[in-house]
Amino acid sequence: MVEIKEIVGESSAGSETSQNEAVEQQNGEAPVDQQQAPQDNGQQPTRLESFFAITKSLLLRAVIFYIITSFFRRPAPTPVEQGGATAPVKLPAFNYFENGSLMDMYVFLSEEERFVRFDDPSALIWKQQDLVYGDWTGGPNGDGTYTMDYTIQTSEKLRNNGSIYLHVYVVKHDKHYDPSKGPDEKTFLSQYTAHTTRQLNKFRKLRFTKTQNLLTGETAATPEEVLKAETLKTEIVSHWHPNMTINLVTDQTNWVQGSVPPPINEFVEFTVTGEHYKP
Repeated sequence: MVEIKEIVGESSAGSETSQNEAVEQQNGEAPVDQQQAPQDNGQQPTRLESFFAITKSLLLRAVIFYIITSFFRRPAPTPVEQGGATAPVKLPAFNYFENGSLMDMYVFLSEEERFVRFDDPSALIWKQQDLVYGDWTGGPNGDGTYTMDYTIQTSEKLRNNGSIYLHVYVVKHDKHYDPSKGPDEKTFLSQYTAHTTRQLNKFRKLRFTKTQNLLTGETAATPEEVLKAETLKTEIVSHWHPNMTINLVTDQTNWVQGSVPPPINEFVEFTVTGEHYKP
C-alpha cells in the first residue's frame, strides 16, 4: 500500500493526482476518469444484449402464433350418441377379396333394372370361372383380359324405347350369386358378392330436316327418313355401343367407411358390418 507521507510530499500541481490515489487507497480500486462517467450513462447495448433482445421478441411472437393456430386446429369433439354413450370408432376396412383369391364372374342381360331372374338360364350370357384376383397374366392372350361376343335379340318393348341392363356378379369361388340361396338377400350379397348394374342403351333426340342437293335435286336420306322429315320434327331413338368393357379394380387400401374421398367413394361399397369392402 502507498504511504500517506509520500502523498503529502507531492507538489500542489499534483494534488489532484494525490487525491485520486487517496481515493484508491480508501476504496482499493483505481479511480474512474471523471470525463468517462457521462459517456457510461449513455452507453449503447452490446451485440450480445441486442441478440438476446431480438431472440426474446421472436420467441414471444412464436408462442402467440402457436396459441392462435392451435385454437383453430382443435379436433372435432367425439360424437356422443343419445344417452351419453360415445359413438364407436370406425376402424379401417379390408378388401374382402385378397390378392390371389379365386373368383367366378356371372353376367346377366335383362330389361329390368333390378335383376331377380337368377333361375332363368336364358338371362345368363357369360360365365367365367376360376379367375384370380390381381392376376395380370391370365386370359388367352396372357394380359389378364377375357372377351366374349353376344348378339342381343331385341324385344318389342326394347324397340319402342325400352331399356336394357347388364348385371355383373363377381363371387368368391364355390360361392353362389343367387340371394335366394342365402338367409337374407342384403347380408348374402354383402358377404360374398361384388355386384354392379349398367344400362347399355341411351336415348338421343334426332332432328329431321328436308335437305337435298341443290344441283341434282336429290337427297341422300332414305325414303323412311324423308317421310319422317315431312311428318315429324324430332324423334327419340335408342342406341348403344357395340362393345362393353368390364373392369375389376385391384386395390388393397384400408379405407375407413365414411372417409373415402370423392369420386372414389361412389365406387367403394362396404359390407354391412363395415369391416370389409368389395372390389
